[in-house]
Amino acid sequence: MIQRGMRRPRKKFYISKRALRPGNVIFTIVNTLIMLCVIVVMLYPFWNTIAVSFNDAQDTLRGGIKLFPRVFSLYSYQSVFKNKLMVIAAINSVLRTLISTVLGVLFGSMIAYVLSRKELVAKKFITSYFLSRINSELFFDEGFKDDKQLCCLCGSRTCKRL
Repeated sequence: MIQRGMRRPRKKFYISKRALRPGNVIFTIVNTLIMLCVIVVMLYPFWNTIAVSFNDAQDTLRGGIKLFPRVFSLYSYQSVFKNKLMVIAAINSVLRTLISTVLGVLFGSMIAYVLSRKELVAKKFITSYFLSRINSELFFDEGFKDDKQLCCLCGSRTCKRL
C-alpha cells in the first residue's frame, strides 16, 4: 500500500511506445553506425602509431603494419629513453601542458565570473576585448608567433625573421 506523499517505484527498464516507432529505431541504428565509423576513423591513426612504435625498425621500413606489430620490439623505446635530452623534452612538454591547462582554466573562470556581473562598469568594452583576443588566436594563428620568436632568439638556423 502506498502512503500519502510517497511515489510508486519506477520500473527498472522502461521503453516508451514512441521509442519503438520504426522511424526512431532506424534513426538509432543509423546514428549508432555513423558514430562507430567516426570512432574508428578517429582512433585508427593512434592505434597505428602504437603498433609501429612496438614493431622492429627494419621490419617497419617494409611497410604493411596496420593493427598489430609483426615483429615485437622495445628497442625504439629503449633508444629514446637512453637519450637524456629526450627525457627532459618529454618532461618539459608534460609540464607545459599541465601548467597552461591550469592557468587557462583559472584565468577563463576569473574572466567569466567578472563578465557575469551585471554591475560591471565597462562590461561591453571588456567583453569585446576578450572576444577579439579569442578570435584572433583562433583564426589568425597568433599563438605560434611567440614560438617562432623564441626560436629566433635562441639562434635557430631554420629561423625566418618575422
